[in-house]
Amino acid sequence: MHQPRRCKVGAKRRGWCKHGSSTGFLTVIKKMARPTFEPTPEQRVQVQTLAEYGAPEAHIATKLGIAKNTLSKYFAAELEAGQQEAKLQVGTFILDSILGRGGIRDDRARATLAIFYAKTRMGWKETGIHLHGEAHPDTDTALEALTRRFDRLAARKGEETAAPACTGGSEGSSEVGLAVLGETGATIAG
Repeated sequence: MHQPRRCKVGAKRRGWCKHGSSTGFLTVIKKMARPTFEPTPEQRVQVQTLAEYGAPEAHIATKLGIAKNTLSKYFAAELEAGQQEAKLQVGTFILDSILGRGGIRDDRARATLAIFYAKTRMGWKETGIHLHGEAHPDTDTALEALTRRFDRLAARKGEETAAPACTGGSEGSSEVGLAVLGETGATIAG
C-alpha cells in the first residue's frame, strides 16, 4: 500500500505542503499579486527636479506615494541625473564667482571661495604647526644647530665674524639667527 509523503510539521497547516490535497481545518487564502508600477513622464520630471533641489529620496518617495525601494528601482536614472545637474550648477556658480564672471563681487568672499574650491576639488590642504603655551623643548637644539651651520657658512666665505658660542640658552643663537636673517632681507614678526 502506498503511503503519502510526509511534510515538515505545520507545513500543511501553513499551506506549504504540496503533497496532500487537504489543508486541514484552516483554509489558505492566497493574496493576489500587486500590479506592476509604471512611472509616468510627469513623475520622472518631478523626481529629477526634486533630486536637483537636494530632496532626500525618502521625501521624494512620499511625495509620489510609493516606497523608497520602488523609487530607487524605477527612477534610478532620474535621481542620478538630478544630482549631477545640481553639482554642475553649483560648480558653475563657484567657478564663475571665483573668476569674477558673476555671482559674488566681494574680493574677500571670492578668495575664501577659491580656497574652499582648491581644498575640496583640487586636493589642497592647509598645513601648519600650532604651538600652545611654552616653546617646544627641541627649539634650543634647533637654534644651536642653525648657529653651527651659520658659523660654517661664514668660515667658508672667509668672514671674520663668527657667531658667539651657545651656552645652553637661546639668547645668543637667536641673536645670530636674527642677524643673519636680517642680512638676507627676511623679516620675523613677533
